[in-house]
Amino acid sequence: MREGLGPFPEEQSHRPVLSMQKGEDGRLRLLPRPPPVQARTKLKAKPKDPPEHLIADQQRFEAAAHSVPQRGTAELQREARRVMPEVGHEVDQGVQQEAENEVAGRWPEVRPLVVFGAGEPVPNITVAATRLIEFQGVSVRYAKEAALTDLSLSIDSGELVALVGPSGAGKTTALRLLQGLVRPTDGKLWIDGVSVHRTWAFRIRRLRRRIGVIYQDYRLLENRTAIENVAFALQVADLTVPRAEARRRAEVQLGQVGLAGREKARPHQLSGGQQQRLAIARALVARPRILLADEPTASLDAAQARNVLRLFKQISDSGTTVVLATHDRALLNGSGVRTVRLSKGRIVSDQPRRGKLWVIQ
Repeated sequence: MREGLGPFPEEQSHRPVLSMQKGEDGRLRLLPRPPPVQARTKLKAKPKDPPEHLIADQQRFEAAAHSVPQRGTAELQREARRVMPEVGHEVDQGVQQEAENEVAGRWPEVRPLVVFGAGEPVPNITVAATRLIEFQGVSVRYAKEAALTDLSLSIDSGELVALVGPSGAGKTTALRLLQGLVRPTDGKLWIDGVSVHRTWAFRIRRLRRRIGVIYQDYRLLENRTAIENVAFALQVADLTVPRAEARRRAEVQLGQVGLAGREKARPHQLSGGQQQRLAIARALVARPRILLADEPTASLDAAQARNVLRLFKQISDSGTTVVLATHDRALLNGSGVRTVRLSKGRIVSDQPRRGKLWVIQ
């Protein structure tokens, strides 16, 4: 300590401050208390503004990107180069070819626009998927046996497609792929925007909630009535639906498939065609985007099979995509349904849909 001048400033900040406190015995005690710490503030240097010509270029580039948010990737790249030719942004040839394929509908995934040389991709610019289901060179092998080989197929929303072929042609394997039960050994598969060939398992489970399945053996609950079968399926698919709402929707769905008045009948009290309609109602009550049917008319006579096929046509007209597997080619003759014929895991023919006047007798 300096004589007559007191402590230095840096020493003064470390000196203890004495305080008095009365204890339980009534005596006063001196307690040391450190002084409050004073935060030192540092002046930050003000950031320099970027040059005006860079700000103008960035604004023009963002304006060009946001002015065409619904165009394809190739169109956006051409627009960016047209607006900013003096900057000299170059697009990689591989990205350009991929963008052209994407605009042509061959790539259903959503991809952002990437301009090489610009530093960062343009934000919030995506290309929407055009196909609900897209197979690209899909192959599935069990051990050394090939169930599907190089399957390429596109299915739009609201389309009715029939997979036709003998036993062992790969129809059931294709349906299992669409259910997410198996994954492609080779190739790529997109279903409703989900890349099934590489996505996580929890996304596959979420995808199954948007898919309804009709089995060949119906798989109805024999100890429950028709309305209870349908309502139970809805409550399993969506745990938030109350029981009263599930029964109301089940009753409406039964009426739509022609089972009004048979709500309290059990499966063994229904005919084969009625059991098939009950299985269809159970698959549709959760309002799926895709309906899969594996040999839905195998145990029905010709008249009942035509009625079920007509019902599938009405379902597809309402916006639900229907994919059914059958070996009965005669059932599809003259129906106008898009028919994809499989043989030994390969597509032999793809007959597009034709117009047909459905006459209900």
